[in-house]
Amino acid sequence: GVKLSARVSGAYAMVREQFGISVGKFEGIESILGHMAAMTYMIDAARTFTIGAIDEGKKPSVINAVMKYHTTELFRKTINDAMDVVGGAGISLGERNLLGHAYMGAPIAITVEGANIMTRTLIQFGQGVIRCHPYAYKEIEALSSGDVKAFDTNFFAHIGFFFRNLTRMSAMSLTRGYIYMPKSKGVAGYYERKLMWNSATFAFLTDLLMGYFGGELKQKEKISARFGDILSYSYLLIATLRRFEAEGSAKEDAVFVRYIGDFALSKIQKAYDEIAKNLFTRKRVMGIIFKPFGVMMRMNRMGHDTNDIYLEKLAAILTTQNEKRDRLTDEIYLGKQLGLLEEAFTLQLRSAAVIKKIKKAVRAKILPKAAVADLVDLSVEKTVITKEEAKLLEEAIAAKEAIVQVDSFDVSTFVRS
Repeated sequence: GVKLSARVSGAYAMVREQFGISVGKFEGIESILGHMAAMTYMIDAARTFTIGAIDEGKKPSVINAVMKYHTTELFRKTINDAMDVVGGAGISLGERNLLGHAYMGAPIAITVEGANIMTRTLIQFGQGVIRCHPYAYKEIEALSSGDVKAFDTNFFAHIGFFFRNLTRMSAMSLTRGYIYMPKSKGVAGYYERKLMWNSATFAFLTDLLMGYFGGELKQKEKISARFGDILSYSYLLIATLRRFEAEGSAKEDAVFVRYIGDFALSKIQKAYDEIAKNLFTRKRVMGIIFKPFGVMMRMNRMGHDTNDIYLEKLAAILTTQNEKRDRLTDEIYLGKQLGLLEEAFTLQLRSAAVIKKIKKAVRAKILPKAAVADLVDLSVEKTVITKEEAKLLEEAIAAKEAIVQVDSFDVSTFVRS
């Protein structure tokens, strides 16, 4: 669904014009398309990474919850953005409409196997916090079976684990992760450091809250949701780095990593900020002890907002014909209507230089001010463009007109005989 949204909105934004300019060249649309391209890369990376684990016989239940929540939520966000880009072409239903039914189907994906509200607040973190912990579940099993020796072994190991994570977190925070030597190089190494810093902080805070709340932790749904955000965006970034390296760490793909890395870390940082604000200040004892931690987290931030330069580069992938666009949106069905959009998109790009010549002639007052479509014959007569260029331009104009039109029906269509 995200791939379809990205391919359709990128092509349509270049074919559809406003004020004589393709809407894809407006910075507002550019921002939407750039984010869409990055999310497509990230979701596909996480999909492949997760399916690879399942193919190997693993049963990643917590990760499945992460994937269900984020793929469906990001699809909902992306299809909404795509509908904004295509405007009426997404609203008027008919065979020309490429997105309308996907838009209507978005709530189905959100709802299946529990609405996403429940997935975020109860399952992502709450389900895995005991099962995935190296000692907590063993301690519970030992208590249930009355095995004092096993409990003592795991309990004291748990305490050691807690203080090791406190030490790791402190060292990582003081050095902003640079105490860790990443296995990856370049841009991937930078985000690997950030992830290790985040991992130490996440592990320490998880143990802290488990100790403080005990069995009540799962009922603290707002806190659990924020820890789920940290966990899930960490996973999505890990999957992105894995894809980047698996595909050869191509220099031209680094823009995906930079944008997704900053995006994920900003979400992680936001979750930490909200945890500090809503937990440590509400609980008197915890507030006194950990208020300095909240202050430190705000001053020594893991992440920052994304850069507009990356959005510009990412949007260009969807608004030009290139191998990266095809690779980013592969494995989707190119039916009749999408084929017509692709043809109009191709003709629009091919005729861009011809249109530029005509507009230049208008500015030079060789041609009068008028719509490009009305100046084709005169442009040939004034030798501004050749007959071959005029033919190409006429084909592009006809294809564009066919794409921007929406389906219409007469009253008889809706009246029973």
